[in-house]
Amino acid sequence: MNGVFVGENKIDSGRWSVYNVFAGGQDQGFLLFSDEDNETAEFFVSAIQLRNYSMSAEEIKMLDTPDAKGIAISNSGIYDLHFEGELKQNIVNWDNREVYVRFPKGTDISKVKINFKLPYGATISITSDSGIDLSTGNKILTITAQDKLSKTDWNIIAIDE
Repeated sequence: MNGVFVGENKIDSGRWSVYNVFAGGQDQGFLLFSDEDNETAEFFVSAIQLRNYSMSAEEIKMLDTPDAKGIAISNSGIYDLHFEGELKQNIVNWDNREVYVRFPKGTDISKVKINFKLPYGATISITSDSGIDLSTGNKILTITAQDKLSKTDWNIIAIDE
């Protein structure tokens, strides 16, 4: 609460998931801010954010106090990647943060124009529609999330076909 870790509940099954796929799950839901027998009362909440991972102490601290701009997100992905002259649509390995780009054999890849989209509030040191040099080996693109704490390195790998 307000950037301070309060507690946790371990969830061992999909029974408590936000999207319930169990029989009859379409009539079920989940309650926030209720007690053990589903009693609720009126109160005010500035912001709520659901994440599909456990947050570190630094991420929790980053949430800080309520803000009219909402909660900073930690998504440091990169989307809709397109490289000028690529042979086929690039392949993204989300688990390893790798992007494989195939170029026709002999293509000059010393200044390849790249187009991309970033999640809201995320930043990168280059701009979309700029050129990157893939001729010297793999290129690392570092995305910084809106929370300014989370960073992800994306390895761009050029393949000469």
